Amino acid sequence: PQKPEYRTLRGSINMAMNNVDAALEDATFVLEQNPQNPEALKLRGQIHLVKGEYDLSLADWNTVETLAGSSLEVHYEKGRVLYAKKQFQQAIDEWEHSLAFNDKQSLIYALEGEAYFNMGESAKAVEKILKAISLDDKNPQFFMSLGLVYNQMEKYQDALASFSSAIQLDAKSGSSYFYRGKINHVLNRMNEAIADYTSALGLIANNAEIYNSRGTSYLSSKNIEAAEADFTKALEIDPTYIPARVNMGLVMLQKDNTKGAIALY
Repeated sequence: PQKPEYRTLRGSINMAMNNVDAALEDATFVLEQNPQNPEALKLRGQIHLVKGEYDLSLADWNTVETLAGSSLEVHYEKGRVLYAKKQFQQAIDEWEHSLAFNDKQSLIYALEGEAYFNMGESAKAVEKILKAISLDDKNPQFFMSLGLVYNQMEKYQDALASFSSAIQLDAKSGSSYFYRGKINHVLNRMNEAIADYTSALGLIANNAEIYNSRGTSYLSSKNIEAAEADFTKALEIDPTYIPARVNMGLVMLQKDNTKGAIALY
């Protein structure tokens, strides 16, 4: 059990089980014996990333690159760290190095798309995510990401189609129903929006934002009682959730309860 390869393997298993402290103990044990063990450095680099210790993680991956040379894995992991640091262009640069080793990595294209999305470069984000989908059209997260970009671009019909594709691939994704509900609301399809929010709540329990969103669709449909019930539920879940308080105030005003509205505001 004390052999470095066994402890590194056990550390990787601990990481997979989210036993981060135990994984760090294993990596530290190996590196105390050999500070230049690449596999232990990789493991510790992943641990530092999970713990939010980004500079330490990057230092470990740079050491791995010095010891073992450039590789798809090294550049992919360095990109993940830089993305977490919100250094999106640098992350993309690392992932481009990864793709030079193998340009069929759908996940890397999708991650580049998300980085461009965070940089506000929507057209490039779409290009990268569509490339990911061309390589793997069975991944619902890719369609989710595409829908979010189209929503940012106000291409609502494209966003609706993307979220619908995500749902077809994973009918248990509450987030996909939620975001499709938001698009349906924007498109003034209130019945469809309410149905999507209801599906989302069946998969994501006790979520103030979803109750509030469904309440706004009820309110737009002139179903004041249902809207009030949803805003009330949202505030029961999170009394500090400001959008629900504002919307409840609107309900009070529509019910000619000015004092109730003022109290909420």
